[in-house]
Amino acid sequence: MGKILIFLFFSGLFLAACGSETNDVEPYGDSLKISIGFNFDRAHIGDGTIISETEAGYPISISRLQFYLSDWIVERKDGTKIYSDVVALIDASIESSLQFSLDLKTSSDWETLHFLIVLPHHLNHTNALKNILENQNMAWPEPMGGGYHFLKLEGRFSDIQEEFGYAMHIGMDTYVIPIQLHLAGMDELIERSGEIKLHMNIDEWFKNPHTYDFNREGNYSMGDFSAMHKLSQNGQSLFSLNN
Repeated sequence: MGKILIFLFFSGLFLAACGSETNDVEPYGDSLKISIGFNFDRAHIGDGTIISETEAGYPISISRLQFYLSDWIVERKDGTKIYSDVVALIDASIESSLQFSLDLKTSSDWETLHFLIVLPHHLNHTNALKNILENQNMAWPEPMGGGYHFLKLEGRFSDIQEEFGYAMHIGMDTYVIPIQLHLAGMDELIERSGEIKLHMNIDEWFKNPHTYDFNREGNYSMGDFSAMHKLSQNGQSLFSLNN
């Protein structure tokens, strides 16, 4: 299938920092910057001229990409862990949402970074977050359990000669998406920059470990437990380090 433009037209931003708690080590007074970038396989996303298609062969456009990140843990080689309870709502169209700081910083022996594409359980219920438009727009319907969306990925796809909409929505505590990235050997680089650069390959939502076919799995995942399960499993391989 031919390539098509991927248009980025997103909305919303929420960054909430509520301090941090630590385990086994003392808290640091410094902060660690997190920055987010995107691509679709080998195509860079962000300049409005990106073109690609999914693993199943559907050319797609993207009109919205929003998701929450939370439950940050930096783990050292000796097993000690430092925690941050910063919750961020990332909106791929709003540059200011793509950089934020965690209220922690380790100084040596980096091993692993853990975080979740999710809201913590105690925040994933209706009206738990600040009552602003950005959070209201992420609300999960009360008849389906309430709380908030963890992910909104929306746009259109082409199937032979026709075009249809799709909306990959994930919510509910069952579909937490854990991310684990190895930081070993990056101590000096991260310490010098004070930053960890995360890169999301959007294509992973549709291909690993499940090749997501809109005509088979469905082009609207909300309320479809099988589709949300496959998306949440695919989401675990989304991120890589770009330091």
